[in-house]
Amino acid sequence: NYSKIDDMGFFVGDSTTILDNKFVMEYTNVERFSGYGEIAINNIGSFSFILKGHYYYYSYIKNRQKPWHMPNLDVSLNTNYKLTDKINFGLNVAFIGSRWAKSYTHTAGNTTYADGLSWHEFELKPIIDVSIYGEYKFASNFFAFLNLNNVTGQKQYIWNNYMSQGFNFMLGIKYLF
Repeated sequence: NYSKIDDMGFFVGDSTTILDNKFVMEYTNVERFSGYGEIAINNIGSFSFILKGHYYYYSYIKNRQKPWHMPNLDVSLNTNYKLTDKINFGLNVAFIGSRWAKSYTHTAGNTTYADGLSWHEFELKPIIDVSIYGEYKFASNFFAFLNLNNVTGQKQYIWNNYMSQGFNFMLGIKYLF
């Protein structure tokens, strides 16, 4: 896919806050090439999986050096194993490639910005997130589930200065109608 996008928004840290806990939008024109692929295999015995991925390449970023907080690659693997007609469970693995962030620093005597700010760019580390889930089927439209998220408990930054949740779980019921 090739797209020419006018005024695409990118999140950057807000330079007016001391805590660095807000984002503002910077807009620029971009040309983006993206590729997508997916492989799904269902019902190999009791096993199914979906592997999918996106690749992104940005060019012609007017007045910007990088596409802030946008990954160059994301890949996910979703698996499912049907133990019985009522019980199934699976493993989900997501990979988000490196992203670039823009950070402002206050500097005395800076001539670049009137308010004494300068900025630098840096690369955010890639992320691997592993989750496990289980589901019990009471009826064709009624389920109980347990999701164990970020089972490795890693401190991950999808966005600059915003750490994702560590290990967490979700327990609940689902009713389809």
